[in-house]
Amino acid sequence: MSLLHFASFNANGLNVPSKRGQVLHYFRKKQTDVLFLQETHFRRNSTPVMKNKYYRLWFNACTPLKKTRGVSIALHKRVDFQKTDILVDPEGRYIFVKGYIGENLYTFANLYALNKRQLTFFKNVFKILNSFSEGCLIVGGDFNLAPDPSLDTSRGKSRYSSKILEKFDDLLREYLLVDIWRILNPSAREYYFYSHTFNSHSRIDYFLVNQDNIGSVPKVEYDVRLWSDHAPVLLSFLDGRSKIKSNSWVLNDNLFNSSSNFFLTFLRHRTLF
Repeated sequence: MSLLHFASFNANGLNVPSKRGQVLHYFRKKQTDVLFLQETHFRRNSTPVMKNKYYRLWFNACTPLKKTRGVSIALHKRVDFQKTDILVDPEGRYIFVKGYIGENLYTFANLYALNKRQLTFFKNVFKILNSFSEGCLIVGGDFNLAPDPSLDTSRGKSRYSSKILEKFDDLLREYLLVDIWRILNPSAREYYFYSHTFNSHSRIDYFLVNQDNIGSVPKVEYDVRLWSDHAPVLLSFLDGRSKIKSNSWVLNDNLFNSSSNFFLTFLRHRTLF
């Protein structure tokens, strides 16, 4: 296998068998190899038995008592994944899984961030992940934070201060992580989560990859909203045996003359070059 297909989806509950079946059927049709699910609402010691014949390998982080939160990573049977280690958050906010696909070592990290005090959450989680991860790191999930309000929210503003957003950006730089959809779509204004509370749209679900692996991502896109107020994020990843040519990232001089904010977004990620 030279191309892996990832998907990340906040399912808003998967305890109903019929919904579970629909979701897994949908992602199988999307040819998803590695599926990150948030808000599964599975409870520890009473997790549903996953009898899907395609997604046979499951890793879950669940809450001990209530059917809230919860994250899962599921792998399609065609993926020959050999697990070497796993780290599970007892509160169901994150799960890290490490292992080999063929000769390539991967770390998969699935996050469901708090909807407040996100900066503290990310500081702690990224520090733990940095010690745990090896090989190629793929981070997906519901981050509950729009990185750039001017581009990632329908209102063009955030309920979080610019200082908090800058510190989040600093964290990504510190750990050499990038929001890969924004890198490939530097000036796009597209929103894939609808907040009923604030009557607004935003982009808070995304994938992060190592800066060194930007050239391994030929495609990342959002799909339509179906069973949730979140849209799935779909990412294709070259497994290390081939890369997109580095000259794909040569700066276009015309950007200096553009009246859009493309170049400002580009400068925000200047550490990539």
